[in-house]
Amino acid sequence: GAYDFGGIQYTESGVYTFNTQNIAGCDSTATLNLVVLPDLVFALNESICSGSSYEFGGIQYDETGTYENVVLNALGCDSTITLTLTVNPIQEFQYDFTICQGETYDFNGEVLTETGIYTSLIQSSAGCDSIVELNLTVHPTFSTSENFEICEGEEFLFEGQSFSFQGSYNFGLQSEFGCDSLVTINLTVTPTPEAPML
Repeated sequence: GAYDFGGIQYTESGVYTFNTQNIAGCDSTATLNLVVLPDLVFALNESICSGSSYEFGGIQYDETGTYENVVLNALGCDSTITLTLTVNPIQEFQYDFTICQGETYDFNGEVLTETGIYTSLIQSSAGCDSIVELNLTVHPTFSTSENFEICEGEEFLFEGQSFSFQGSYNFGLQSEFGCDSLVTINLTVTPTPEAPML
């Protein structure tokens, strides 16, 4: 704005004089000490999470952008406030993971043992909730028992090993999914009958 002094508009700070005559006809000097207060400018940087809003100047904002609001300060001058608002997205992550039967998987503090789809909320580096989806597959382990019979003097071959004595033999093998499985071979040896004497 401008200040009128002696018919002149002043817009800058300074000391101004005005000479005039008073009602008695004498010269009079009026002095004006004018101080022009500057408009104030403020900058705000704020961030929110997607789905939230930020109130600024009585308006709710929910999109990334730069917004201005002009208000009167305590001295009656305009103050411009500039808001730079960042809206951080909610992120979604999907993971596939496999374990073997009897193993566990720790999913954000929850101990999982069964096949299924699990979701959890975690906070991103921006402090916003992010959705994590886990597709957990639990592969089975096997425990099988097989019976085999050989004649005395013969050999039984299994996994590259040869057996000729009766008994139970345990083998720790891995399934097609890499899970430990137990195979038990029960081997029976049948004696060869003696030939009759002539």
